[in-house]
Amino acid sequence: MLRLLIVEPDPLISLDLAEAASHRMANATVEEVPSVAHARARLASGEALTHMFIRKPDDLQATETYGFISEMSRAGVISILVGADEPPRGLPPIPHMTHLSIPFTSDMLESVFNMRFR
Repeated sequence: MLRLLIVEPDPLISLDLAEAASHRMANATVEEVPSVAHARARLASGEALTHMFIRKPDDLQATETYGFISEMSRAGVISILVGADEPPRGLPPIPHMTHLSIPFTSDMLESVFNMRFR
C-alpha cells in the first residue's frame, strides 16, 4: 500500500499536493503535517512511508530537514523537495530524492509521480 506524507507549512500548497496525490494514486493514504517535528510524531506509529513531499527548508531548518530526508531515504522513501528549482548545493546526493519548483503544474506533478529510482 502507498503511504504518502506531505510536510508543508502552507495549507494551500499542502491541499494542492494532497488532492493531486489522491487523484494520481487512488489507493494511497495521504497525510498532511506542517513540520518535520510533526512528521516525526506521526511516524512514531511505526507505519512505513512510501513517498514524502517536504518543503525546501530555510537556512535555520536545513540541518534538521535534510537529516530527516536522509533518514527517510535510507528507509527507501521517495522524497520530493517542494520549492526547489534544483537539488540542494553543498550536500552529498541523497538517494530517492527529487525536487519540485513552486508554482507547480499538474504536468510537473505527473512527471514526479512517474519517476523511477534505483
